[in-house]
Amino acid sequence: MVNWLELIEEKEDQILAEGEKAYKEAINNPHLRYIVEIDENGDVYSWYDVAGGNSFHVSTFEGKSKELFELCFQFLDIEISSDALESKLIEKGYKKELEELAQLASENQTSIEVEIINGDNDILKEFVEECRKEEIDFMVSEYARSESENKLDYFKEILKSLQ
Repeated sequence: MVNWLELIEEKEDQILAEGEKAYKEAINNPHLRYIVEIDENGDVYSWYDVAGGNSFHVSTFEGKSKELFELCFQFLDIEISSDALESKLIEKGYKKELEELAQLASENQTSIEVEIINGDNDILKEFVEECRKEEIDFMVSEYARSESENKLDYFKEILKSLQ
């Protein structure tokens, strides 16, 4: 019989690396949930299901693998700071447009981002997407490892409590 706790602790670095990859995939694909799993041979992998889904591997059902944790960002709203968007527009030479957008946002009681998204300027929309990508890259670099560590630690605590 497999001592799952020992196997998980032995493969912890590999699990966390897989968790970081799954985090990046999950945040870029909010319509999916990513599951990090280990089998009785110590193979670590991740796979995905639709967000809100409840699929699992037969090997998990049979006790030959364990789902360690899942990552899903179905309801995450990536916030782009006004400063980041304004800096991007100024950097790209759109200061005049920025002033017009700020005026429009004030009149409509919205934000510059909302005004760009609701507008018809595709170039400005690309800048919003650049800012969103930069925010996602920041989140991955800052939170992927710690989120995986926290989830794995929680799973290990559950295993310890069952011994």
